[in-house]
Amino acid sequence: MSIPFLIPAATIFAAFIAAIVGLISLTVSKEGKISDFRQAWIDSLREDLTQFLAATRIMIRLLEEKRAFALDPEHPNKNIFFKDEDGLKARLKVAECYQRILLRLNASQPDHQKLLAYLDETIQKTGQLTGDSTASPAEVLGAVKIASDSAAAVLKEEWKTVKAGEPTFQLISKVSKYLVGGFAILAVISIAFALGAQSQSAPSTQQESGARCLFFIR
Repeated sequence: MSIPFLIPAATIFAAFIAAIVGLISLTVSKEGKISDFRQAWIDSLREDLTQFLAATRIMIRLLEEKRAFALDPEHPNKNIFFKDEDGLKARLKVAECYQRILLRLNASQPDHQKLLAYLDETIQKTGQLTGDSTASPAEVLGAVKIASDSAAAVLKEEWKTVKAGEPTFQLISKVSKYLVGGFAILAVISIAFALGAQSQSAPSTQQESGARCLFFIR
């Protein structure tokens, strides 16, 4: 392998490396945008879950106080009861936030499925407090706690994804490390092989020159 041969090979090699670097840069930029969107999605989901759970607690408290007042109209704390319009606002907020949460979550992910199931159970148990149901507020608050813990777990996992990067970004990062390392080793081997071949051809060239000089002397 001669030095002139290395020039076009090095040019092709450099162009290939440049193409890989460009692809990696494009992928990193794209995945960075996706991570930004995911972060915004996490913030919006957290806000919806907070409003949903807070409004649900208000509804539970309102229904609990109405039940207590029904049992004892002369309840000493009747003047601090929630108003009916507060309960209506809370119900509307629960319905609104639930629909947004439903559209934000991925029904194909197991942890998202569990969260939706816990939210449904919370709504169901809250509804059981109305009428002549024997459901206790403590039981409903327990369902709210379970839903809250599930929501925290979902948000934590999504935040881990943001910190680690999207799956495509992780794959490109790993592959690029192997490619760069492999090409660097290949370049070193090629240069060493070319230099070795050149050093071996030098003595034979000197011998040919000496033979020609002897021929002319004779």
